[in-house]
Amino acid sequence: MDDHTRLPAFHFDRTKSGLEVAQSWIEQGYVSGFSGALRVKPVWAERGAARFTCAVESRHSNFVGLVHGGVAAALVDMAAGTAAMTLIAPGETILTVDLSVRYLNPAPLDVEELIAHAIVSYHDRRKAICDVKVTDPKGHLIVLGGAHIALRPAAKAKP
Repeated sequence: MDDHTRLPAFHFDRTKSGLEVAQSWIEQGYVSGFSGALRVKPVWAERGAARFTCAVESRHSNFVGLVHGGVAAALVDMAAGTAAMTLIAPGETILTVDLSVRYLNPAPLDVEELIAHAIVSYHDRRKAICDVKVTDPKGHLIVLGGAHIALRPAAKAKP
């Protein structure tokens, strides 16, 4: 059994703000669910921004021996979602509704990690638009990405 099969289920504490959740994930070294399976983790967050890393392994390979584009796309989604999440109040949630990924340079498997830095470039009460850069540790640009994230209000209590 691989280590990633024993990861805890994903958890989102709806009693905390999105920024508090992101900061607690970072403090705890929190990795679970899909992000854990990919070896992706949050390393920094502030209001409207987040940074994630992905420890590159051979299982991230595509058939030509590079890091699979889906790994970078997932990294864009996770970083953008977390940057948007830092804007929400307790009880609110987020949902990616559009994701774009532009592959600029290949990521070789011998790169130590990929780093995704996301910033919210626009937001209102219903949506956030995020821009994401994925680089290697030397700063070489691998991917430019973006996401439209829906900011969903807290569920109303049922009578």
